Amino acid sequence: MNYTEKTYYFDYDNPVIKDIVKEVEHLTSQQDIIEQLYLKVRDGWRYLPFNIGLTKAHFKASNIAKKPDGHCIDKAILYIACLRAFNIPARLHLAKVSNHIATERLEKVIALTSWHLTVWLMCFIIING
Repeated sequence: MNYTEKTYYFDYDNPVIKDIVKEVEHLTSQQDIIEQLYLKVRDGWRYLPFNIGLTKAHFKASNIAKKPDGHCIDKAILYIACLRAFNIPARLHLAKVSNHIATERLEKVIALTSWHLTVWLMCFIIING
């Protein structure tokens, strides 16, 4: 798998995603595109870990882009769709985090046990590959 394909979730041909990526189309360096899209997604959507969707549509990049906030899964999906719009290979990467800094409210919502083990979703990007 080359991790540049359009999928149901990474729908980078959607006008909402195209609107996001047009701001970095002038960049010629792959590294600059990766960095600027990262900053755009990081700063453009507030991190909010409390709204976890349970439908396929919730995890579609174009739907995520219409919201003002998202959790790590949402932001990773949106970032990957934007990268794939530039044919930059990217995929989801799942990690277990044992020292996740969580608020008391979040701990109650996800019912953390004494293990304090949280799943974190991030991006795996292949640069100049």
